[in-house]
Amino acid sequence: MSDIPSSERKLVSVPVKEESESEDDCFSDEESFEDCDLESDMNTLMIKAKERESSVKEKKKRDKSATGKTYTKTNVNVFGVAFSNLEEEASDITGDPVLCKRCGVILSSISKLEDIPEDSSTIQSEPADIWKAPAIHPKIEEFSEPLTLQDDGSKLWRCEFCDEVNIVDLDIEEMPVADTVDYLLEHPPEVDEDCDTSNVIFCIDISGSMCVTTEVNDKLQLKGSKKREERNRAIGLGIEDLGDQFLPGQARGVSFVSRLQCVQSAVETKIEKIYRESPSKRVGIITFSSEVTLLGDCKQEPHIVAGDKLYSWDQLQEAGASFTIERNISESKEDILEKLWDIEESGPTALGPALQLSIAIAGSKPGSSVILCTDGLANVGLGSLDGTNSEVTPYYVELAEQAKLKGVSVSVISLIGSECCLEKLSIVTEQSAGTVQRVDPIELTGKMGGLIDVPVLGYTTMAMIILHRGLQFRGEMDDEKENRNWIVRDMGNVNSDTELTVSYGFRPKEQYDLTNINSVPFQIQLMYSKPNGTRVLRISTVMLNLTDNRQQAEKLADVTVIGTHAALRAAKLAKEGDYQSAQLEARSAQRFMVRNSVAPEKVANWSANVEEFDNVVRNEQLFSILDEDDDAMEIDNESSINRKSKPKRKVRSDQTVEALSKGKAQNA
Repeated sequence: MSDIPSSERKLVSVPVKEESESEDDCFSDEESFEDCDLESDMNTLMIKAKERESSVKEKKKRDKSATGKTYTKTNVNVFGVAFSNLEEEASDITGDPVLCKRCGVILSSISKLEDIPEDSSTIQSEPADIWKAPAIHPKIEEFSEPLTLQDDGSKLWRCEFCDEVNIVDLDIEEMPVADTVDYLLEHPPEVDEDCDTSNVIFCIDISGSMCVTTEVNDKLQLKGSKKREERNRAIGLGIEDLGDQFLPGQARGVSFVSRLQCVQSAVETKIEKIYRESPSKRVGIITFSSEVTLLGDCKQEPHIVAGDKLYSWDQLQEAGASFTIERNISESKEDILEKLWDIEESGPTALGPALQLSIAIAGSKPGSSVILCTDGLANVGLGSLDGTNSEVTPYYVELAEQAKLKGVSVSVISLIGSECCLEKLSIVTEQSAGTVQRVDPIELTGKMGGLIDVPVLGYTTMAMIILHRGLQFRGEMDDEKENRNWIVRDMGNVNSDTELTVSYGFRPKEQYDLTNINSVPFQIQLMYSKPNGTRVLRISTVMLNLTDNRQQAEKLADVTVIGTHAALRAAKLAKEGDYQSAQLEARSAQRFMVRNSVAPEKVANWSANVEEFDNVVRNEQLFSILDEDDDAMEIDNESSINRKSKPKRKVRSDQTVEALSKGKAQNA
């Protein structure tokens, strides 16, 4: 394969120089899909793919006669970054990073230093018009100025990415010796690293719809049931006691629990877990209906935010910044649990302001979390989504930016049975390393247990991938055919489940000839803040061998990288509304696995992971076709009385959004 250490092999795939154009080559660049392939589920397709590969002659015959969709085969030229590696310590570099003056790559362990020749006229670089990569951090700009020739022991570095000759004032002892190194950009604040004082904010919907009940078997008794019965008796004082009342045919020996009771029970279980495992954490409660109540640790004075303040960004920010959680959970647990079960439902849903306040309060401590539990649509204050077509996306985009800047992870739990417009809320979760979950209220306790158990490893993370000048990105950006060999991704907050993959290809020979080159370098520059506040620039550089044989490349490719890239790309295409391409991307990846004799259990596992996502995409594709037909009908007959018979799907359903969010995180 290459000289890549085994620990790094999961990050990359073997580059193949060019695709075969042979008509008889079963490893050509394109493959065909019939319409029935788009209508079948992933498990059925897995069986069909195995049958398809069992007869090469029959497969070729079908490929040539196919009348369905033609789609590019899964690209094996994929570079991946697994952010779980941030858990591992890298070699610290005490000096300053050295940048190539032409392409912006940072000198690494694969770089070679040479003595400056006596005749400086022999120092020449090959001409190349390359768009230099920007400095990923302002501090890096200080080191981007090129040095001039001096007789002071300077060295020559011919950049392995762009062939530029650089003058380097660096001793051999200062050369990076590891593939992955860290440069310290900012020191952490002085805090007790052994004591986790981060905040966990439970933002709980107590609007009127949270009183909706669910029937459960047996005589289930939740902790709040007794208080609820006492309140009901108090309301009924003065009314004759009529005993238990049942409708005709109604089952007896059952209980009815409200959505709020299910949330209260789940939050209590989570608080007990935090108390046992992280007693120094600070837990706070925020409730919202027609107003937002900041309960904090439930011994401090509650603060109510209502009226015009719910519509003012600045006033909400001020209220959140001035409110702090004063005690850790080891001191406040009993007060919080007592207050938790006193909460009652009423009124509409000021979700947007409540989420903004939660992020502002949690953000006083980097590494904090917000868990939002809701069953309804925001309809009061900023971010209202009810009864209007106004554009509110910028509000949730800004909330995502606030969460990233403050190092806050936001997770949203939506209770099944109502729509919450998760399409807007997922903007915040995806950028903050949080999750979106739709949960049956009865199952909420078990689902909430795993939230915030996956710690954030890096905050406000920026990633830049730099390719060799003979390569170019493929399907990643609009200007990828220009002389640009770098790409920047704003990753927000990242955890061990976060992955980044990019697809690339080879430039035409007239731009750069790789014929006699057997290996090319890749570099990833990561700028992020550690949970303790340390700002770090991590540089990881690897050299990969090349092959011009697609069959060999497919056999040696890392299935995890290919599967992850396909799932991420399919989810991205689906979120952009290109459902058919999303389907083809997933199906092409599945065929790739079967074609290369990947273990059946791995293919089955990948297909199962993608199944829910794919089912939703197939349904969305159907609805998009129906909407197109309706649009055509309206154009043909503007006065049609059926024009409003079927509402347009302006916003995706919560089920669809949840599936797309899961699809972005699927791994082989």
